[in-house]
Amino acid sequence: MMPDQSRIQFLLQQYTAGSASPEETRELFGWIRMADDDAPLRAYMLGLWQQTAPNTEFPSVNWDDMFSSIVHRSQTGPKEYVAPAATRNASKEIPVLPQSHTRLDTRGRAWRMVAAGIALAILAIGGYWLTRSEKTPPPVAQQTTAPVKEYADHTQHLVLPDGSTVILHKGSTLQYQPGLSGNNREISLDGEAYFDIKPDLSRPFIILSHKLKTTVLGTAFNIKAFENDKHITVTVTQGKVKVEDERKVLGIVLPDKRMVYDIQTATAYQEGVAAGKTLDWVRQDVIYEAKTFEFIAGKISLRYQVPVKFDNEALKNCLITASFSGTESLDEMLTVVCTARNATYTISNGTVTIHGKGCNDH
Repeated sequence: MMPDQSRIQFLLQQYTAGSASPEETRELFGWIRMADDDAPLRAYMLGLWQQTAPNTEFPSVNWDDMFSSIVHRSQTGPKEYVAPAATRNASKEIPVLPQSHTRLDTRGRAWRMVAAGIALAILAIGGYWLTRSEKTPPPVAQQTTAPVKEYADHTQHLVLPDGSTVILHKGSTLQYQPGLSGNNREISLDGEAYFDIKPDLSRPFIILSHKLKTTVLGTAFNIKAFENDKHITVTVTQGKVKVEDERKVLGIVLPDKRMVYDIQTATAYQEGVAAGKTLDWVRQDVIYEAKTFEFIAGKISLRYQVPVKFDNEALKNCLITASFSGTESLDEMLTVVCTARNATYTISNGTVTIHGKGCNDH
């Protein structure tokens, strides 16, 4: 059973100050040694640490190692603590709890509270942290995984690891951590892109585009933020997004609204737009008027970054007229163009193969 907290603090204060009597020292080590269960002792020491550690500069603690050392020390008895030579003059004296109710500044109070909770640990294990810091080399910085970087030398349709889709404008770059790992799904954009975001309430989707931060509160929107442009624009087609600069929230953008941000003056305004009309670039290369199947297959290959081949050469010269919004998936687009020529397709090992009779075959 643990003694009264005030008694523990008193014993710790006496021990830290070097004024504990033999009886007080025995009592202090006795309640450690005679504890019926390790769990309350661990919980008590950890609790005192957690109350104050956020306000201090102490290093992190391996509680299993420290607890074992404290218990071992309590069994072998206290010895005089001598600081390592390298720290005798440089280290500061550990402050102790005040014996009066004099008001302390925040930092002073934090140090004294920590001293009450861990003084025993510091002294009883012979300078645990000090000697450990001398003997243990600084940790080697962990190598970070290289980010995924997508550069579009033509308009591309991308499917992100979370299932969201992006139409990336020619000349634009998208960058993100593999798997969109982390508490936030965060990506960086230089250029223009149309986003259709898969909802995930537990992980917000954030786009960093130079000086702006756009947080997804809905689904579909367009951002134009090329490096040398004077303005950044955010246009929403569905749902809503929150837009911030480096200092403040600029506003919430709703469907058929566009926010225009002036980079030089750091000011922004919103205006009404026909969002569909402003996204004509998304439809580039997906409106076909009497184009050959081979021509369309080449455009699909570039847009979705997949090889496309024909198992019947006679299909290549078949003419097709078709029009798309530009946001369709690969399967949706293939289904339409194949249906137009009474053909089918398969996808195997990342390659699309189109099957069917030629235009003049019967």
